[in-house]
Amino acid sequence: MTTSSADRVLVEHADIAEPFAVLRSSPLRLARASVLIETGLLTVPMYQRSQEAYRLLETGLYLLQQAPDSDRWPLVYAFRLLSLAGLKPGLDCCVGCGREPGKRSVSFCPAEGGVVCRRCRKEGMSDRDMCKLSVDTLRTLRMIMEAPENRLARFDFTRRTMTQAEEALFSFSAHQLGSHLRSLEFMRKMKVA
Repeated sequence: MTTSSADRVLVEHADIAEPFAVLRSSPLRLARASVLIETGLLTVPMYQRSQEAYRLLETGLYLLQQAPDSDRWPLVYAFRLLSLAGLKPGLDCCVGCGREPGKRSVSFCPAEGGVVCRRCRKEGMSDRDMCKLSVDTLRTLRMIMEAPENRLARFDFTRRTMTQAEEALFSFSAHQLGSHLRSLEFMRKMKVA
C-alpha cells in the first residue's frame, strides 16, 4: 500500500519562535497584526509556499511590534502583499485611458482596479463606488508600493492619508479578493470606540 506524504503529518514538538507579546497586549494592537495575517491568508493560496510573502508578513509584524500603536504598518504591508499576489492597484495613471491623474484629488475605483479619470467613469458609477484620494495619498501609496524594503520606515501618513488609504484598502480588497478584510473593519471600529 502506497501513501503520499500529504496524508498525515505527526508533530511531536513545537515551540513559538517569536510570540509578539506586545501585539497581544490590547485588542487594537491585535487587530493591526490581524490585518497583515488575514491579507496574507487571502493572497497566498493554501498549501503553496511563498518565501516572499512569509518574509513580508514577518517584517511587517516585527515593525508593528516595535511601533504597536501605528496604523501605517498594517496598511503598508497589506498593500505590498496584494502587490506580491499580482493585485497591485493602478495608481500611476487612469486604468481606462492611461492619462495622468488629477492635480488635487483622484477617484479610485476598486472594481476597476485603480485610478479612473472623469471620462472613464462608467455609466451608473456613483461616488459610493469610488474612493476619493488626495494627491498626497496617491503619492504615498505609490511610494510604499515601489520603495525598497529598507526605506519603508521613512514614510509617514497624515491623518487624511491614513483615512483614505484605509478606505481604499478596505474597498479594493473586497473587490479583488472577494471578501472584505474583516480584521481591517474591526481595527477601524476599535479606533472609533
